[in-house]
Amino acid sequence: MSEPLIIEPSTSVDACVIWLHGLGADRYDFLPVAEALQASLHSTRFVLPQAPTRAVTVNGGYEMPSWYDIKAMSSEARAIDHDQMEASAQQVLDLIEQQRDSGIDPARIFLAGFSQGGAVVLHTAYKRWQGPLGGVLALSTYAPTFSDEMTLSASQQRIPALCLH
Repeated sequence: MSEPLIIEPSTSVDACVIWLHGLGADRYDFLPVAEALQASLHSTRFVLPQAPTRAVTVNGGYEMPSWYDIKAMSSEARAIDHDQMEASAQQVLDLIEQQRDSGIDPARIFLAGFSQGGAVVLHTAYKRWQGPLGGVLALSTYAPTFSDEMTLSASQQRIPALCLH
C-alpha cells in the first residue's frame, strides 16, 4: 500500500482532512483542492491516501486504482466486493487513529471523498467508526453499504455530513 500524500500546514496542526479520490484516480487528484483550501485553513493537515490497483469487474477487469471492486451495476443497485470495502475502511480508520495519536481531537478530523472514495468515507463514518468526527464531505457518490434498516450509534448520529452531486 502506498503511503498517503500529506500536506502539512504552515502553522501548528489542530485539524485534519482525510480525502479519498475516486475510481481510477490517484492521491494527487485532489492535491490542488487541498492546497487551495489550506490557504484559508492554515492549521489543517490534509492526508490524501492512495487506493490499491486492482481489477474492476464492471470495467472489463481492467486494473486501476480502486477502493473496492464493483462487480455489477444496475439502475437499482451496485454489487461490490464487501471485503475490499472493509479493507479500505480499515485503512481510513488507521489514518484517523494516526491523526488522533499525533494529538488531533477526533472532533477536528474530517473525512472527504469523491465518487468511490465518498462511498468509503460514508461507510467508515457511519458503519465502522465509533466516536466523534468533525464531519463528512461526500461528493458525487452513493452509499452501497447503507440500508433502510441501518441503525446508527449515538456518536454516529452526531457526525455532520454534506453530500453533493
